[in-house]
Amino acid sequence: MSVHERGARFVTGILTLLLGIGPVSAQTSLLDRGREAFYEGRVVAAVENLETYLRVDPRNHEARILLARALTGAGRNDESFAQLKRVLEEDPVNADALFYLASLSLALSQTQYGRLYELAPESARVHQLMAQSFELRERFEEAEEEYQKALAVDPGLTEVITALGDLSRTLGKFAEATERYRRALAADPSDYRALYGLGVCRRFDEDHPGARDYFERSLALAPGFAPGHLALGMTLLRMGDARGAVAPLLEAIRLEPDLDQAYFQLGQAYQRLGRTDEARLTLDKARELRMKNLLRFR
Repeated sequence: MSVHERGARFVTGILTLLLGIGPVSAQTSLLDRGREAFYEGRVVAAVENLETYLRVDPRNHEARILLARALTGAGRNDESFAQLKRVLEEDPVNADALFYLASLSLALSQTQYGRLYELAPESARVHQLMAQSFELRERFEEAEEEYQKALAVDPGLTEVITALGDLSRTLGKFAEATERYRRALAADPSDYRALYGLGVCRRFDEDHPGARDYFERSLALAPGFAPGHLALGMTLLRMGDARGAVAPLLEAIRLEPDLDQAYFQLGQAYQRLGRTDEARLTLDKARELRMKNLLRFR
């Protein structure tokens, strides 16, 4: 063995002693053992192996997400939340981290809902949460009833009035939705969601200039609202202003990189502007994301 090889082996040995780690193959087996333990339901062993592995390879997002899931299984939800947030700080569009963070947040919110229901079963907020639950399950009549109960308890909840407008719009009742959005804005002129909803109603009535104005007002209040940028871009495209549509569509994509509809509309704008290469690439991306999103939520 050469002097160089002996030196390299000596350094490796020192690192092993200092860090409590083995060579790369040993680290790989740690990850494998952690994964195996997790899928066998041995979450404590999974946590131990994955935490040890991540001390050496802290940027392995797959391992960190698996650790978060194991921590959840062990009832250590706060630590799981922190692990998923760390992944998203390094990779803001990591779909798996976003999915598991949303699932964990839902579970935590349901726990808090149970506590709220015990303390104030007839409060406006409980009725609002019940309405949202019914709406997610497409039980729209029951959702309407619960929203109305919330307003009966607290008529000043403008977000509930806006939610009723959204519900009417979902059911295609655009005149009713418009009345509700206007009622919400009378109580709170800064309600950007009500402005957005009015824009959608105007667009349905083919009043594209009116829709554009509402979307612009909504975005002035909430510039980080990706659906507003998408809606503005689509409206400008329908008005024949393909050049003007590009900027809001690009902003929608910047805010939500997986928004396939924004890519599709942007591709249409590029086609109308004669930017054929950009149109082809953008439409390909739209199709790729559409398939990805369909598979994710099957």
